[in-house]
Amino acid sequence: MNREQKNTYVNDLKSVIAANEGILVYHYEGITVKDLESLRSKMRESGAFLKITKNRITKIALKGSKAEKLEKFFKGPTAIACSKDPITCLLYTSPSPRDAHE
Repeated sequence: MNREQKNTYVNDLKSVIAANEGILVYHYEGITVKDLESLRSKMRESGAFLKITKNRITKIALKGSKAEKLEKFFKGPTAIACSKDPITCLLYTSPSPRDAHE
């Protein structure tokens, strides 16, 4: 990723963060690509957004934003989930009790 692409990435992410009330750092380790794609699709249908992030660049985008305190959670394989409604992020990214028993 060259400097121009990094700047575009940071500016796009800043816009997403500013436009959404629900922002969640999602650690996706252990999830298959198929399940991750399914999750992204379901979230899109509900007006939410899930993006696999580059941690170092995402930390730059968080500086000075309302979500700046989330910076410390960007370690390992992470994604950022955003939506206008904070509950929507949780509905799709939190395991349900039924899933825990499967």
